[in-house]
Amino acid sequence: MIPAITYFRGYGRYANHEAILICQNASNDLFTISNEVGNQALDYPIGLITVDELMLGGLADGYLNRLSYTYSSAHYWTMSPSFFLASQMAAQEYVAYLNRYAFSGWVTSTYGVRPVINLASDVEIESGIGTQNDPYIVKTT
Repeated sequence: MIPAITYFRGYGRYANHEAILICQNASNDLFTISNEVGNQALDYPIGLITVDELMLGGLADGYLNRLSYTYSSAHYWTMSPSFFLASQMAAQEYVAYLNRYAFSGWVTSTYGVRPVINLASDVEIESGIGTQNDPYIVKTT
Protein backbone atom coordinates (compact mmCIF):
# COMPACT_ATOMS: atom_id res chain seq x y z
CA MET A 1 0.00 0.00 0.00
CA ILE A 2 1.30 3.48 -0.90
CA PRO A 3 1.57 5.86 2.09
CA ALA A 4 -0.82 8.84 1.94
CA ILE A 5 2.13 11.21 1.82
CA THR A 6 5.82 10.48 1.32
CA TYR A 7 8.28 13.12 2.50
CA PHE A 8 11.73 13.20 0.91
CA ARG A 9 14.91 14.00 2.83
CA GLY A 10 15.13 17.57 1.55
CA TYR A 11 11.80 18.31 3.25
CA GLY A 12 13.20 17.57 6.70
CA ARG A 13 16.51 19.31 6.06
CA TYR A 14 14.73 22.48 4.90
CA ALA A 15 12.22 22.42 7.76
CA ASN A 16 15.04 22.04 10.30
CA HIS A 17 17.62 24.30 8.57
CA GLU A 18 20.06 21.38 8.33
CA ALA A 19 21.71 21.78 4.94
CA ILE A 20 24.22 19.18 3.76
CA LEU A 21 26.40 19.04 0.67
CA ILE A 22 27.32 15.36 0.72
CA CYS A 23 25.13 12.91 -1.18
CA GLN A 24 23.96 10.33 1.34
CA ASN A 25 23.26 7.76 -1.38
CA ALA A 26 26.16 8.38 -3.75
CA SER A 27 26.40 4.79 -4.99
CA ASN A 28 22.81 4.98 -6.30
CA ASP A 29 23.11 8.50 -7.69
CA LEU A 30 25.65 8.31 -10.50
CA PHE A 31 25.69 10.12 -13.83
CA THR A 32 25.13 8.22 -17.08
CA ILE A 33 25.10 8.78 -20.85
CA SER A 34 24.22 5.24 -21.88
CA ASN A 35 21.70 2.57 -20.99
CA GLU A 36 23.97 1.44 -18.16
CA VAL A 37 22.84 2.73 -14.80
CA GLY A 38 25.37 4.96 -13.11
CA ASN A 39 28.44 4.67 -15.31
CA GLN A 40 29.74 8.12 -14.26
CA ALA A 41 30.46 8.96 -17.89
CA LEU A 42 28.87 12.36 -18.52
CA ASP A 43 31.07 14.59 -20.65
CA TYR A 44 29.73 17.78 -19.07
CA PRO A 45 28.09 17.02 -15.71
CA ILE A 46 25.70 19.90 -15.10
CA GLY A 47 22.66 19.74 -12.84
CA LEU A 48 20.23 21.95 -10.96
CA ILE A 49 20.87 23.59 -7.63
CA THR A 50 19.68 21.77 -4.50
CA VAL A 51 17.53 23.12 -1.69
CA ASP A 52 20.57 22.63 0.57
CA GLU A 53 22.63 24.98 -1.60
CA LEU A 54 19.79 27.53 -1.48
CA MET A 55 19.79 27.34 2.31
CA LEU A 56 23.55 27.87 2.45
CA GLY A 57 23.15 30.79 0.02
CA GLY A 58 20.68 32.49 2.37
CA LEU A 59 17.31 31.50 0.92
CA ALA A 60 16.10 29.79 4.08
CA ASP A 61 15.96 32.92 6.18
CA GLY A 62 13.65 35.18 4.17
CA TYR A 63 15.99 38.11 3.54
CA LEU A 64 17.09 39.50 0.19
CA ASN A 65 20.78 39.24 -0.64
CA ARG A 66 21.52 40.56 -4.12
CA LEU A 67 25.17 39.46 -3.83
CA SER A 68 24.32 35.79 -3.23
CA TYR A 69 24.88 33.33 -6.06
CA THR A 70 21.27 32.23 -5.48
CA TYR A 71 19.95 35.68 -6.42
CA SER A 72 17.64 35.86 -9.44
CA SER A 73 14.71 38.04 -10.47
CA ALA A 74 12.74 34.91 -11.44
CA HIS A 75 11.59 31.77 -9.66
CA TYR A 76 13.57 28.64 -10.54
CA TRP A 77 13.43 24.91 -9.81
CA THR A 78 15.86 22.96 -7.67
CA MET A 79 16.49 19.24 -8.08
CA SER A 80 15.33 18.55 -4.51
CA PRO A 81 11.99 16.77 -4.15
CA SER A 82 9.77 17.77 -1.24
CA PHE A 83 6.92 15.25 -1.02
CA PHE A 84 4.58 12.98 -2.96
CA LEU A 85 0.83 13.05 -2.26
CA ALA A 86 -0.64 9.66 -3.16
CA SER A 87 -4.29 10.72 -3.11
CA GLN A 88 -3.61 13.22 -5.91
CA MET A 89 -0.79 11.27 -7.56
CA ALA A 90 1.17 14.52 -7.47
CA ALA A 91 4.57 15.64 -6.28
CA GLN A 92 6.17 18.84 -5.09
CA GLU A 93 9.72 20.00 -5.72
CA TYR A 94 11.61 22.90 -4.13
CA VAL A 95 11.66 26.25 -5.94
CA ALA A 96 13.74 29.38 -5.27
CA TYR A 97 11.03 31.97 -4.75
CA LEU A 98 11.39 35.76 -4.99
CA ASN A 99 15.01 35.63 -3.84
CA ARG A 100 13.90 35.28 -0.25
CA TYR A 101 13.17 31.63 0.44
CA ALA A 102 12.65 28.22 -1.06
CA PHE A 103 9.18 26.75 -1.21
CA SER A 104 7.66 23.50 -2.30
CA GLY A 105 5.82 23.83 -5.63
CA TRP A 106 3.72 21.38 -7.64
CA VAL A 107 5.79 19.86 -10.43
CA THR A 108 3.14 20.92 -12.95
CA SER A 109 3.98 24.59 -12.30
CA THR A 110 6.05 26.59 -14.76
CA TYR A 111 9.30 27.98 -13.38
CA GLY A 112 12.77 28.52 -14.79
CA VAL A 113 15.91 26.50 -14.22
CA ARG A 114 19.46 27.55 -13.43
CA PRO A 115 22.20 25.07 -14.23
CA VAL A 116 25.03 24.57 -11.77
CA ILE A 117 28.34 22.80 -11.88
CA ASN A 118 30.32 21.52 -8.94
CA LEU A 119 34.07 21.91 -8.87
CA ALA A 120 36.58 19.66 -7.16
CA SER A 121 37.57 20.80 -3.69
CA ASP A 122 41.15 21.54 -4.79
CA VAL A 123 40.13 24.04 -7.51
CA GLU A 124 41.50 27.52 -6.79
CA ILE A 125 39.74 30.81 -7.49
CA GLU A 126 42.02 33.24 -9.34
CA SER A 127 39.81 36.32 -8.89
CA GLY A 128 36.26 37.59 -8.52
CA ILE A 129 33.75 37.60 -5.68
CA GLY A 130 31.10 35.42 -7.35
CA THR A 131 28.59 38.10 -8.37
CA GLN A 132 27.15 38.75 -11.82
CA ASN A 133 29.41 41.78 -12.30
CA ASP A 134 32.49 40.16 -10.76
CA PRO A 135 32.21 36.39 -11.33
CA TYR A 136 34.70 33.89 -10.00
CA ILE A 137 37.57 33.17 -12.36
CA VAL A 138 38.86 29.63 -11.90
CA LYS A 139 42.61 29.11 -11.95
CA THR A 140 43.39 26.79 -14.85
CA THR A 141 47.13 26.20 -14.52
